[in-house]
Amino acid sequence: SSSSSSSSSSSSSSSSGSLERNELVRFPCSLTLLNTIEDFKRTDKNEFLTRPGAAATPSAKFEASCKVLCFADLKKDKVVSWPSFPARADVYAVVSEVDDPEVDAFDDAFTRYRCEVGSLGPYFAVSPDGSVTTAAAAVPGSTFGVLDLSGGHRSWTMRTLLDGMREGGMLEKDGEPVTVVSYRPTLRRLEVDAETGKLKFEKSAGGSSCRRVTVRLVQEASDGAMVGWSLNHKGKLAPSVLDLKATQDKSSLAERASRLNLELMRWRAIPSLDTKLLSETSCLLIGAGTLGCYVARCLLAWGIRDVTFVDGGVVSMSNPVRQSLFDFEDKGKGKAECAAEKLKKILPSVTSSGVQLSIPMPGHPTTEADSSATATLNDLIKSHTVTYLLTDTRESRWLPSVICASEGKPCIDVALGLGSWLVMRHGHGVPSPDAPVVDSFGDEGRMACYFCADVVAPQNSMRDRTIDQQCTVTRPGLAPIASGMAVEVMVAMLHRRKGAGGGGGAASALGAVPHTIRGDLSDYGVRSLSTSCFEQCTACSPKVVEKWREEGFRLVEWAGEDATYLEDLTGLTELKRVAEEGWELDDDED
Repeated sequence: SSSSSSSSSSSSSSSSGSLERNELVRFPCSLTLLNTIEDFKRTDKNEFLTRPGAAATPSAKFEASCKVLCFADLKKDKVVSWPSFPARADVYAVVSEVDDPEVDAFDDAFTRYRCEVGSLGPYFAVSPDGSVTTAAAAVPGSTFGVLDLSGGHRSWTMRTLLDGMREGGMLEKDGEPVTVVSYRPTLRRLEVDAETGKLKFEKSAGGSSCRRVTVRLVQEASDGAMVGWSLNHKGKLAPSVLDLKATQDKSSLAERASRLNLELMRWRAIPSLDTKLLSETSCLLIGAGTLGCYVARCLLAWGIRDVTFVDGGVVSMSNPVRQSLFDFEDKGKGKAECAAEKLKKILPSVTSSGVQLSIPMPGHPTTEADSSATATLNDLIKSHTVTYLLTDTRESRWLPSVICASEGKPCIDVALGLGSWLVMRHGHGVPSPDAPVVDSFGDEGRMACYFCADVVAPQNSMRDRTIDQQCTVTRPGLAPIASGMAVEVMVAMLHRRKGAGGGGGAASALGAVPHTIRGDLSDYGVRSLSTSCFEQCTACSPKVVEKWREEGFRLVEWAGEDATYLEDLTGLTELKRVAEEGWELDDDED
């Protein structure tokens, strides 16, 4: 359990003989918050009242306190609390109770005292000359007094004052009674004097109540018994249950509830988990199909609250059973906008938008719309923290890969086969004169991208293909596995950038940060790999990136019109020629 103490205030505003609303009486308050409802029920209630800070302090230093026992059910948004105002269960008898005839004079004396002290406590002392001081500054012959917060001599503050006097030896069983002042003023705070810096007061309508109460101790409580638990709203000596659901905005409730798992992880399992970092991360999902839907759901669970979808397709009848954000009624809707809307229905506080966009691709002739599409894609990648490539075709991943390499933006590829899957995070960007230092996310060297393993340029993979070759035919359980892995890699990568870095696979606060993960359901195996970049890559090599920075959309046009353009630009054509000549020499020697 955990405890916290603070300064609490009590004020009363009854119509007659009361403290004004703006006249506060301050006293210590401690809150004990328990982890489980079982702990709450098992707590020894009398022992709780006797813990340090609960009882009045002895001698001339008196202190009333409030203690609250509490359990907060964060899942159901209910708070079980039981306030207490601890005092010993001693039995006191009132010998006499007399109204002070000089109440007006006492009002004046108390007003002067109130202007001198910075914070009004529940106790005070009346000197033989009639002046009022704090209880701690009482002189011999003073009469102790208490501010009456409940309108009667049996008030909590009166009881704690008597407890303190008993503990200080000023009140004994069968001994001489003591007289205390019970004062209920009607003061109104006006302003702070600009010259003296002290408060100004005046009397309010209605008279103050000032009584001199003579009390003797009849019986001391046995075994340190305490009283002070308050009644609940039903008038029973029991805790109160406060249901906060009806008082809160549903969107706020959903947001807070959705973060509960993360907060519990950070509490003890992963104290270094940076939930603020995650909430400030924005993700661009290129592809709103099977992978896009699963990645988006996993991002929400990790506290990502800014997700943008990019897709040029529409929801078909075959999609809802595999793509978790869509249902039967969504047929014919644009995937990007529909996915964004569904994400907001899951969690209203998320910032989500959809961009209906067809990505220009190598091997595909460009159109007039491709120029604006390229500019839009470039702006989207620049404005997001991380980009995910989740499209069906290989060539549709090329342009985003080039832009990410140029801008130094983290890029994560997810690809599926029939029974195999791949998750790969691209290496950091290619330095430029404007950005000579590029964020490496902890990698020692520049890691490979999705196209670094190819020795051919990306081509039109949809030409002369049967339907099973055009679609991503995959085992249904594969997509959520790969999508979850991709998001986990991103979260680990972001946390490693925050701390000390290392080479590919180096650990972060959440463990290893692999460069490439390959899995296969045929043997249920998973391999973690690390590969350096290929200097003649058709996507992330310096030659391609520099050409993109110089020419922009014209590079896309040339790659779409000429199937060998990227190979000629990067030197792959020459590399293949040299390799073929080498094979011919080997054949001659044989």
